[in-house]
Order: sequence, then C-alpha cells, then structure tokens
Amino acid sequence: MKKLTHFHHIVPKHMGGTDDPSNLIELTVEEHANAHKKLWEEHGRWQDEFAWKLLDGQIHKEERNRQLSSLANKGNKYRLGKFHTEESKQKNALSNSKKWRITDPLGNEFIVTNLFNFCRENNLQQASMWRVSVGKQKFHKKWKCKVYV
Repeated sequence: MKKLTHFHHIVPKHMGGTDDPSNLIELTVEEHANAHKKLWEEHGRWQDEFAWKLLDGQIHKEERNRQLSSLANKGNKYRLGKFHTEESKQKNALSNSKKWRITDPLGNEFIVTNLFNFCRENNLQQASMWRVSVGKQKFHKKWKCKVYV
C-alpha cells in the first residue's frame, strides 16, 4: 500500500520561502510532521508547532478552526493568509516568468509559462517535472520537461 505524501516547503512560507520547486520536498505525513517539529524546536515559531501537531493528529479539525479563529482575532501580531513584500513579489514574478518546453509521451511539444497549472491539468506532479527539467530524472510518466530559452 502506497503511503500518503505531502509537499513540504524546505524554507517555510512564513519564513520567506516560496512555492518554487527547488524549495519543495515530497514527504510522508509522518516525515512532514517531524520536519515541522524540528523547525519548531529550532526556531520556536507557532506556525511550525501548529503544523506539527495538526499533521501528527494532536489537533483535530474543530480545534484547528478554533485556534485559527483565535489567532485571527489577535490582529496583526500573527499574519494569517498571504503577506508579500515588494521584494518577494518581484522574486515570485521572476520565478513564474520561466517558460517550459514539455514533451508528451506521443512526442507532441508544448511551451507553457505556468508549470503548476499545466501539471494539474495533465495529472502530473510539478516537483517531478521540475526534477526532469534539471536532469535529476529522465522523465515523469513518460513526459519530458526543459526550461525553454
């Protein structure tokens, strides 16, 4: 039986990390919980403690919703939702401006600007396609991918 996996941000988004594939790693739920536990022990950020306990089953859905509601009522002390500096917006724009040459199993080529959406529409994993594009894998589900120059 295949274990359920998650994508974990190596540098968490609440610490300035991005959704760039180079910042993502596929982990089992247990590994994901342990990664957040280590981050919490090292940095003491509530987001990592919360993620660790939620993934570990120590916090259930009702408790999660109550805690998030409580944090939202504390105002700007905790930033829930997305907050981007101008610098992070520019970095995201640059990383999202790449073009990708994707070849399907039949040899048809596509030039795309949004790898995430393309992968979602074609039932592919973005991280695997990125690994193909940098030469860490030869193909993913017989699809090939390269950065288009």
